[in-house]
Amino acid sequence: MKATDLMLGDWVLCDGEPYQVAEISAGLLCIDAERALFATPEDLQPIPLTPEILEKNGWKRIPSEDTEVWYIFGLVLRKSEEYEGAYLWGLSVYVRSAHELQHLVRVLQIEKEIVL
Repeated sequence: MKATDLMLGDWVLCDGEPYQVAEISAGLLCIDAERALFATPEDLQPIPLTPEILEKNGWKRIPSEDTEVWYIFGLVLRKSEEYEGAYLWGLSVYVRSAHELQHLVRVLQIEKEIVL
């Protein structure tokens, strides 16, 4: 991952454990402020978006015969190989991980914290 891909509060994996980015500075990211745990962007991996994460955050599944479709706040997310297409009034963006979903929610000014 690149530091420029991340924002404060983003969920990421480090050594298989989920952390939220608490600080970004000089190529290091603080992923646990209480324990002063820092990592480089290369140490981090995105958290794949799963049905469990979507459900835990209030997304509803729309029955569909050929693919999985989820919605919340007028936003529709369609699954192909992984959750990769989010559609909003004709706008199409790719969402493959928890932190990308966080960015989409922030850009749309939806007051919703993403939980794992």
